Amino acid sequence: MLQRPQLQAFRRMLAHQEARLRGGDGQVADLASVRRAQVRLEQGSYGRCAGCGAALGWLQLAANPAAEHCADCATTRVARAAVTVASRHRKAS
Repeated sequence: MLQRPQLQAFRRMLAHQEARLRGGDGQVADLASVRRAQVRLEQGSYGRCAGCGAALGWLQLAANPAAEHCADCATTRVARAAVTVASRHRKAS
């Protein structure tokens, strides 16, 4: 579990990322993910995978403070999306 100083650091990182995205450097989806992370931080679920509840690693959160899923769940989500896209492509052909 993340300690209070770490949570404060991530709070600042998310605020900075939100300000940068509001300035036009990012997409709406990126801003939405930052805002969802801020909500999780306030609710006490920040740093936990939205899929399985496992703790997210410090390095993962440092690289992407708005991360919502652990590596395993993120990989599964990407694989499912790839299958869906391939299926749609086959149907369209």
